[in-house]
Amino acid sequence: SRAPRTSSGGAGAHRGGSGEVIGFTVLAPARLTWSFGNGGEEASGWGGGGPGRAAEVTVTRAEGVPEPVEAAGERALQAGDAVCIRTGGGGGFGPEAPEDLDATDTAETTDAE
Repeated sequence: SRAPRTSSGGAGAHRGGSGEVIGFTVLAPARLTWSFGNGGEEASGWGGGGPGRAAEVTVTRAEGVPEPVEAAGERALQAGDAVCIRTGGGGGFGPEAPEDLDATDTAETTDAE
């Protein structure tokens, strides 16, 4: 499944772009290899804008045990394991307007969680 990663963009007069949530279940033994280009760090805001949320990968084993993973690596997967990739949001630009400070965040969802 794919969905926007809501509330992942940094705050600011111009909010940073949303990341994406990508989830899938493994059907046969496989190997997952990943590398976050920024080393798993948040995207910086600019001109007073806030940082975007950092990218994350979680592997949930078929038995239901979640395993957060580091910024780069490999993981052996088995049938029934679920993978959830949350790409990072962009940094915001400019200071937040006072009315933006009361905005509520919405939860992100995916079938793989």
